[in-house]
Amino acid sequence: MRRHSELVCSRANERAEMKAITGYRKKVGAALAVVMMLISIMTLAGISLLGLSYHMRIRAIREGQSVASKCAADAAIAQVIYLVTQMAEAESWTDIAPATDVALPGTEAIYDYTVSGNPFTGVDIMGVGKCGISQKTVHCTVKSYANMRGLTAEARVKFESNLIVDGVGATILTNSSGDGAISIEKGTVSANLIGGPSGDLDKLFAVDEGKVALNGSKTIALKKTDFPAVEVPLSLMGLPANPKPAGTTVIPANALPTSYKYLGMGALTIRSPNNVTLYIDGSLDVGNGGDIIVEDGATLTMYVDGDVIGKNGVGITSNVTDDPVKVAQSITILGTEKCTKVELKNSASAYALLYAPSADIEFKNGASLHGAVVGKTIGAKNNAEFHYIKELRNATGIPATVIMVERWWE
Repeated sequence: MRRHSELVCSRANERAEMKAITGYRKKVGAALAVVMMLISIMTLAGISLLGLSYHMRIRAIREGQSVASKCAADAAIAQVIYLVTQMAEAESWTDIAPATDVALPGTEAIYDYTVSGNPFTGVDIMGVGKCGISQKTVHCTVKSYANMRGLTAEARVKFESNLIVDGVGATILTNSSGDGAISIEKGTVSANLIGGPSGDLDKLFAVDEGKVALNGSKTIALKKTDFPAVEVPLSLMGLPANPKPAGTTVIPANALPTSYKYLGMGALTIRSPNNVTLYIDGSLDVGNGGDIIVEDGATLTMYVDGDVIGKNGVGITSNVTDDPVKVAQSITILGTEKCTKVELKNSASAYALLYAPSADIEFKNGASLHGAVVGKTIGAKNNAEFHYIKELRNATGIPATVIMVERWWE
């Protein structure tokens, strides 16, 4: 009986052990399945991340190549603009040969460019940048313009009394970087003020805000503006010299020759049609009822080797005064290094492009000018008006030129 009981207990223990072993195996199998599932998920995730990383890497490479090719195309345009500027400043134009596979430093990109035209009618540029499989093409048109931006001076600009300045795109600029380089005491000024490089923006401009209505910005130039001296063409210097006329000089329509040399000049009338060039080896002094009249359809260019004085109600103008743009475009006054003084006073008025980089220029007592001015210094007293005519940037024969971008497209 006792032996039977022991046998029953032994079998019961065996069944319990088997049950425990079976349960353990099931748990181990379930855990293994979970682990394998996790390994599979992580493997798939890793493969996906590797694929994503690969595609992101390829995308980054292509975007980098795209940026590099765009930079190369822009570099091609910039290189040609530099060459055009150099030749325009040297007043010597030669055709620019096309370039291919020029390396862009610091990158794997290269560029090509082709050029057609000239600075006077417009230079058309096509730049092509390449890097890897990326290629970008940029087009640009640049043109040479007269650097006539409004009232422009090498040194100080000082307006001491009521002043009116207006005109689309008008600028008052000086190369001076000293304190008060542009000083305006009273008036209405619709123009941007530009001081010389390295100046202190808070001190460059002495503008009485209580008395000056300024509609424009105040900035500092990145570099000085170059104002080359006026050189009289040898063909004019070699002409026979006529004495300074006592009265009004009249040059008839269709007169030949069209170029003359005088030892001074006063009142003058240019009949139309005519395109007259004068070399005045002396002063240009007009006033007291005398005027300079350029009839509609005629033009006048004067190289002046002395002072320019307009006074007592004088008019430097045309018989068609209802179109100030047309009138100002027809009259050009170029002062040489011997022209050190330009003065418009006592209600004198002028429609002209005035370029006299060695002259102290002053407007006073109700004087006015429609056009554009370059001088050594510029001043105004006792009421003066300046009306800028932006079309004078298209003037030719002006020593000071600037290359400007007319169009830029991809």
